[in-house]
Amino acid sequence: MVRRGSRCRLAAFAIHPRWRRGGLGTAMLEQLLREAHQRGDSALWLEVISSNSAGIALYDRMGFTRQDILCGFTAPLASEAINSTVALTRCDPVTVIGSMIATPNNALPWMIDPLGTVALPTQGYR
Repeated sequence: MVRRGSRCRLAAFAIHPRWRRGGLGTAMLEQLLREAHQRGDSALWLEVISSNSAGIALYDRMGFTRQDILCGFTAPLASEAINSTVALTRCDPVTVIGSMIATPNNALPWMIDPLGTVALPTQGYR
């Protein structure tokens, strides 16, 4: 569980397939929700890849509301698959963070939430 302000995020939560369907995920998630409530957290957020049917079923049963679709991607590593026609130029990281903050409805994934990027040693690119 990771916290930012009064919001918390469930990260890297998984139940090994051998242990699924026995109530373990439900019990663990109920405990985490209880602890978040006791701390006074205002929201619990999580992301699950759309192909994770077991995770989605658990979160649906627990009353979570779907807001977006999170997809996973893979790419071939063959040299002909790399298209480098786009030129990257350095820019001030504050410019990038400003663009992130301006994203409507706080729609960025947690891993690139502007609150989490401010303290990182970074270089911006556009």
